[in-house]
Amino acid sequence: MERLVRWLHARLHRGDRAATLVEYALLVAFFGVLSIGSGKYLTTQANSQVNNQADCVSYRPPPKECQVRALNVTTSTTNPPTTATTAGPTTTAPPPAALNPPPSFTKKTVGGYPTVGVSLTLRSGSGPVPGATIRFSILVYAPGMPSPGYVPQTTTCTTDAAGTCNFDYPSTYNNTNKMTVTITDVTSTPTFGGSYPAPVTFTWP
Repeated sequence: MERLVRWLHARLHRGDRAATLVEYALLVAFFGVLSIGSGKYLTTQANSQVNNQADCVSYRPPPKECQVRALNVTTSTTNPPTTATTAGPTTTAPPPAALNPPPSFTKKTVGGYPTVGVSLTLRSGSGPVPGATIRFSILVYAPGMPSPGYVPQTTTCTTDAAGTCNFDYPSTYNNTNKMTVTITDVTSTPTFGGSYPAPVTFTWP
């Protein structure tokens, strides 16, 4: 084929004379043969594909060669990221509340009646304890009272912002000769951690 092309090229480019009618006819015949061969080849391939597709459509399930190959999908498992658990700040309970300094009790006379003046301060290690409720039990002794000779009474006091509680408790009997004051309960935050003081007794002459 290559030799034929070179021969034709040499014949066309000769300087002594132009190409003859025979040479042009040979070129046309050569390209015609190539075109016919290519057309027959393409027609055969197209018919083959059409027949294959017709066979695939006409059978159910389609033949093995008509089935689409399954894709091999590779899945990779990724472990989820590990999260570090941070422990929260450690909280320690505040130091317990205590009566500091110890309560003081003062004997007074208010309006002619024996009176007990009470003063106390509630503190913890972090400072004063405000809003604490302190309950007292008070026994009043007076002549002529039924046996055993006293009248039990109760009262409460709430500490202020400085943790202090001050109040006067007068007896309702002007012939009172003795009063006993006892702290029976302390409700506070932080919780009261001390012991209640022993009863304090005041005696009037």
